[in-house]
Amino acid sequence: MRKYLKTAVAAVLVGLGVSAAHASPTPLAAVQDAAPLLAGSGDFGYNAEAGALDDGSQLGGLVNAYQLGVVSVGSRITSLSNEIVAFNGSTYYGAGAYGVAIAGTTGLTGTAANAALVSTFYTGGYNSSVAFTTFNTGPGTIQQYADFVGTPSSTGHNTNAIVNPTGADNQLVYDLAYHVLATRTLGLSTANTAFVTTLLSDLGDFNKDVAVDLNAGETSATTILALSLWALGDSNVSSGTNITGVGDYNGETIASLLTSLQGTLNTAISGGSVYTEDLSYGILALEAYGFQEQANIYKQILALGVNNAGLDPGTPDGAVPLYVGSGVDYPNIAANNVAAGAALQALPEPASLSILGFAGMALLSRRRRA
Repeated sequence: MRKYLKTAVAAVLVGLGVSAAHASPTPLAAVQDAAPLLAGSGDFGYNAEAGALDDGSQLGGLVNAYQLGVVSVGSRITSLSNEIVAFNGSTYYGAGAYGVAIAGTTGLTGTAANAALVSTFYTGGYNSSVAFTTFNTGPGTIQQYADFVGTPSSTGHNTNAIVNPTGADNQLVYDLAYHVLATRTLGLSTANTAFVTTLLSDLGDFNKDVAVDLNAGETSATTILALSLWALGDSNVSSGTNITGVGDYNGETIASLLTSLQGTLNTAISGGSVYTEDLSYGILALEAYGFQEQANIYKQILALGVNNAGLDPGTPDGAVPLYVGSGVDYPNIAANNVAAGAALQALPEPASLSILGFAGMALLSRRRRA
């Protein structure tokens, strides 16, 4: 049996084109390798930054690393929390709000006060936002604000976002999902319900053929779906919930979307590479709905990608690739902050990695050879 397990793990290593000499052997080791790089490497493109549309993902990743014992990232959590508050001003993007909210749970100096500012925003501060008062009259409610956040750019909400021909704006689905996570983290049930309602509506109008360009790195429809499922699961939305609208997910249930998500990830893995963010948010979505065994398998695969084997020679150790697997050895593809934030949120060591988890890895290996 021991020999079989070793063979299964080796097959995954080889199948993903990752050298065992450089691979982070466990999810926890991968966090320990990657977190200091995201916290501050001195190399442009590797550091978390407040102006990024996924800055909250980066901060959330650092928070998870800190809570797992990588205390060296604490100062960057504090400074990034401050920077995101300063960058957002009075109106928070969902990702930034989530990052600041979860940083407030660390007890680091100033982070709780920053989280309180975000909480105030959700409990009435949105009424004073320039954008909201420009397109709406009266003080409004949090549900009206959530609907405004989910309004397509064709009506004037976000002129830089991509408009779906079917209705909802995919970038706004991404934003709404993080608002759901932020309000859940802050324990704001009324605001959380409002953003969940709008997220479900916009997910029904989702066009999976339209990707979103975040920080010059394309965010796939799979990432946005997985992020949305994570947010809904975190807010205890039933897997039997129906998705309705005029988009690609009309008529689906959350349960069927979770099945589809796993199929998409397995196909990509079997093909030799998978987007890091797709895999990372997929892990979080599956965990949110109780699919821990499958999530643990994916964590092992993701952990193998946190290294510089097969990447651009200038990539530092601890790098998080944009793709996990083979075919990533061309310039400027590895270890940017866009992928690292998501990966660090997904990688924490599972409480127990079962024998069945390793057996599942062997099944993935067989599927690739079939």
